[in-house]
Amino acid sequence: MNDEGLLVEAIKAGHTQRFEELVDIYKDKVYNMARYMTGCQQEAQDLAQEIFILIYRNIHGFQGNSSLSTWIHRIALNRCLDWQRKQQRRRKILLPVFKREDDNFEDPLERQPNRQPTPEESLVRKEQIQELREAIQQLPEKYKKVMILYYYQQLSYSEISEILDLPVRTIETHLYRARQKIREHLSDPKGKGVKNHGYA
Repeated sequence: MNDEGLLVEAIKAGHTQRFEELVDIYKDKVYNMARYMTGCQQEAQDLAQEIFILIYRNIHGFQGNSSLSTWIHRIALNRCLDWQRKQQRRRKILLPVFKREDDNFEDPLERQPNRQPTPEESLVRKEQIQELREAIQQLPEKYKKVMILYYYQQLSYSEISEILDLPVRTIETHLYRARQKIREHLSDPKGKGVKNHGYA
């Protein structure tokens, strides 16, 4: 049995100090996902705590059919999306802009000159950021999940495939279609998109 398996078995046996080890290993990834989803430090801390409570309560259900990391990411993602759905009933939640250094998805908001913007340009940029966040928010959940894991958690296609239990090809397709939908939203001819601000 590997170290991961020994850790899980110790937690199942009631050794709470070993669960603290698990928290130390995954706390940054869980918090970062919660922080991106909530946009608020305090809410992210509360949500991350809820996620670890869920992990502790459900650890006996972990059978080792996937890696522990995959299992934890799955719980964290589902809980974050549950939180978001509940919040949407009360108020509008806007996700932060996605960005990944090794990705060739061109962010329309990054096409601006490398200089101090004028007040008018700053106002336009704020409007563009809101449009981009709204576009991400309106994605179907199956696309949003892939975007969160790929951009927020910086996971590979194979890791996302394991977490979502989908073929890698499907992950690639979902990511491609998510990007297309974002571009379509930003190029909307009704006067809201980036295209109308001269950045498409």
